[in-house]
Amino acid sequence: MNSFPRRRETAKIGEAGVNLVAKIINDDFGWIFRKFHQEDDFGLDGMIEYVDENGNVTGKTIAVQIKYGKSYVSAIDGNVIRFKGKLQHLNYWANSSSPVVIIVGDPKTKTLYWEVFDVDKTDAHGKMSWTIDIPLTNILNKKHHKAIKEIFGEVDDALIAAKEKWAINKLIKENDAPILFVVSKDDIERLNFESLENFFSRLMITREMVVKCRNKVWLSIGGYENDSRELWEIPEVLEWHRNSIPKIKYWLWFLDLSYRNCGFFMLYLSISNHERLGNLRGKIQVSYNKDAMMKFLGITFSWQNELCSMYGIDDSINEKISMAVLNLIKEISVP
Repeated sequence: MNSFPRRRETAKIGEAGVNLVAKIINDDFGWIFRKFHQEDDFGLDGMIEYVDENGNVTGKTIAVQIKYGKSYVSAIDGNVIRFKGKLQHLNYWANSSSPVVIIVGDPKTKTLYWEVFDVDKTDAHGKMSWTIDIPLTNILNKKHHKAIKEIFGEVDDALIAAKEKWAINKLIKENDAPILFVVSKDDIERLNFESLENFFSRLMITREMVVKCRNKVWLSIGGYENDSRELWEIPEVLEWHRNSIPKIKYWLWFLDLSYRNCGFFMLYLSISNHERLGNLRGKIQVSYNKDAMMKFLGITFSWQNELCSMYGIDDSINEKISMAVLNLIKEISVP
């Protein structure tokens, strides 16, 4: 009878290999094996997910390629099986977000051998393929449970760190006091903006946080207390501020524009050709370049509009901030 579809023997053997891997992973290791559907087979047959000793499904995974058949274990060279792979699979596996393990099996003995795929372990084989050695000592059984477990990598309890961050976020959102960010002298001298960028990124994790942090930040510079110069007269301080402007962008939204020393003037003075003129009624008088001021305001206002559009901020709030900026720059004297 040949009027029906036929199941090929190779398919039957291949399925037996997948089932054997699944049995060992699920029953002997206590982990989870998820088989990929054949139509989604692009060089991987399944995924193993690590379950810890307490039964916690961790999210750590290993992708597997399973080759089960006499031909796959016949290429023995000393104490290794020489596995031959396709070029397109090398690229696919090398870019996998999960480690890839190659498993080959002998249907006669029902023994499975494994090796972690690593481009550095491969060698060319003709023009269309490559090889990797699979040690005959790497048998997929309980004896190698620990070795395979290490392939997953460390399991992090992200919830602990998340709860710490949530607690700080709560303080920021529920406290009306200004948020003081102090830039160290070391960061100034090394033109380091990592902590600054991380700080402002934190203030933008949600729309609620953005709204709560409107005009709450004071930007302060530390480490120059014994310097007789004003901060805006120190070249490296000005250079740091000048380079920080495009890294944060949304200064007008976050800086406390009601506070003269919130950091706004330092940002502005860093891009203007200012000059000390003298003292008047207890204040230092400074000349400035009007063209530079207009350029600074133009770019910062455009960034302010960008943020308001991004988070659906009402135009009336944007207008209030714009007026606060204009009031702040009416007198460009530095106390």
